[in-house]
Amino acid sequence: MREAGLDMRESELNIRESGLDIGGSGLDFRESGLDFRESGLDFRESGLDFRESGLDFRESGLHFRESGLNCRESGLNCRESGLDFRVTGNLLRHVSSFAETGCMYT
Repeated sequence: MREAGLDMRESELNIRESGLDIGGSGLDFRESGLDFRESGLDFRESGLDFRESGLDFRESGLHFRESGLNCRESGLNCRESGLDFRVTGNLLRHVSSFAETGCMYT
């Protein structure tokens, strides 16, 4: 992502108005080969706020452990990014262990 020049701060990505529905999309990241560990993706200053997005990971097939998403190495910080699992409907038992991904949910 770093080499591609993707900058979330300037992207004007608006999840609420995009109509993005992960639950019904059939997207399955478990075997996609996506690996965010060396992507340089940093959500800390992106302004991305999932609290009112309606994003629901319960039936999305999103599997953090198998996708290679490592919050510690990718710079994803749940507290600073506004990622709030209580409001999005994401239940911890539906997602891989946060201890393994390094995502601190506090």
